[in-house]
Amino acid sequence: MILLLAAVISAGSLPFIRNLGLDSRFIALLPESYPSVQDLDKVRDRVRGLSALTIAVQSPSKDVDAMRRLVGDLVKRLEELPPDEIGVIDWSTCGTPSKTATIENGSRTTRCGSTS
Repeated sequence: MILLLAAVISAGSLPFIRNLGLDSRFIALLPESYPSVQDLDKVRDRVRGLSALTIAVQSPSKDVDAMRRLVGDLVKRLEELPPDEIGVIDWSTCGTPSKTATIENGSRTTRCGSTS
């Protein structure tokens, strides 16, 4: 009898369980009205994210010019993406200065630096 009751309750709760989600962020435990939570939201909007993607190019033929062209083409394609998707593109090829595209006032600008 108890097993039948448990099965009926479980079956009846399935539609509600499907809509449950898991928010594992620490900030989700705090009330949204707290000033510290509001400040963290503002910082998150400005910083966007801290993820980085690193791509290394290697060729069996050791054709350095072809690898540099590939990297240049890849950077051009990445720069075509909206600034809110990619904030910084930092790239260099062996023996050349590092080139960085950064977001300033909502659009990308390019500045050059050194690899050291």
